[in-house]
Amino acid sequence: MSTGTGMQEERIKKVVITLDNQGKPQVDKEHEVVVLNRLNNEEILWISTEPFRIDFMEGSPFYEDQFDSANAYSGLVRRSVLKSNDRIYKYTIDIKGKILDPGIKIDP
Repeated sequence: MSTGTGMQEERIKKVVITLDNQGKPQVDKEHEVVVLNRLNNEEILWISTEPFRIDFMEGSPFYEDQFDSANAYSGLVRRSVLKSNDRIYKYTIDIKGKILDPGIKIDP
């Protein structure tokens, strides 16, 4: 009998944050703009070996607009967020004052 944990893991997009040789946060090319399918209840889990802070400055697709090492799961996309091929939710990843600005796009 399946417990459904595989399905749970499939809906969590893991964004691994690393540091370049100058200590600036980096994510792999695939996660520069994360596409979440809200109908599949997809979420993000940010992962880093360093303490970090995530800030959405111009609106968050989630119920919260700040995340950190202790609160690294995004949770579900807000119900009021609609699909848009043009809208990218920009956010900052801050590690020790060094910033990276990736984004999130919402599909269905």
